[in-house]
Amino acid sequence: MTDESEAEMYQLLACGSNGNYQLGINNDEDQNSLKVALFDIDGTMSSEVPGKPMKIAGGGNHTMVILDIGEVFSCGSNEFGQCGLPRGESLGVFHKVPGNDWLDISCGWEFSILVKRSGEVYVCGRGLKGELGLGKETLESELTYSTTVDGFKEIKSCMQHTIIQTTNGLVGWGNSRKGQLGETEDKIMWTPKTLRFGVVCKDFSLGREFTAIQTDTNRVKIFGKSSIKNIPESTVARVAAMWSSVHILLETNVLQSFGNNSHDQLFPNNSSVAVEEYAIGSEHGLVTSDNIVYAWGWSEHGNCGTSNASDKVTFDYLNKLYTGSAKVVLIGAGCATSWVVVEK
Repeated sequence: MTDESEAEMYQLLACGSNGNYQLGINNDEDQNSLKVALFDIDGTMSSEVPGKPMKIAGGGNHTMVILDIGEVFSCGSNEFGQCGLPRGESLGVFHKVPGNDWLDISCGWEFSILVKRSGEVYVCGRGLKGELGLGKETLESELTYSTTVDGFKEIKSCMQHTIIQTTNGLVGWGNSRKGQLGETEDKIMWTPKTLRFGVVCKDFSLGREFTAIQTDTNRVKIFGKSSIKNIPESTVARVAAMWSSVHILLETNVLQSFGNNSHDQLFPNNSSVAVEEYAIGSEHGLVTSDNIVYAWGWSEHGNCGTSNASDKVTFDYLNKLYTGSAKVVLIGAGCATSWVVVEK
């Protein structure tokens, strides 16, 4: 049995957009350097996470984090109950969502989706374009059961649409007006449906109005509204999308970007950093290499850190965001927010 004194302890560091307390640091000011997020543990404030964070999901102005012990914590705007707690004022620090058998999470603009280990899907928040998947009559809801999926693998959401990957294919709902949910006559999918993209999906990611799918033949195809064209076939390890660009991690640890570069969203071509892990936000990205976390892209709210130029709001180079001695175990990127989990 492991001695409690030897148990790992984790901290969640955050910077970026914070107007609705979505960084969980108990103030609502944007941050251009990493600050320690706080957790309400049975009424006691703690700078330590009560478990190992496995995934961080960022909505428009709220954040969720899921732990290895099956618990979910949330903070930020909760006007529509999107934090999985009774609707009300913004939550300044992370609070526990009811339940301890959660498996996965995702967040959209004003909604959140939580999946239990049993495959039961729960939704909360507001969705005027079917984001909750509860039908035309239910546009707002506190945390409630939606559906059950068999063979659950992963869930991802963006602004107004959600896709779940199962062992049998893809299921989704939300805004489908631009073709981001595949072949359908529905402009809005009000309830979960099996999706038809005409390809076999190995991996996928969601942009603002499109879906990027890595096929079984290692092609990345774009469905929906996007200016991204002719992504070459390559040995793809992972695919991730910003609102208007796609970023592909090759098996050689090289990161390639395609799409909109109006705010330096595309990964710097002159970078010599060997990418070990990466996280993609709304219009910025993070990578880790040798325990250093770098950021690039649009940093209007400080989410890419500071630079020598005081008015710098876009980064066409890898800007060092974390250089501490504590071990980096996870990174995350949301809507102009950046997250680093370290083991203390």
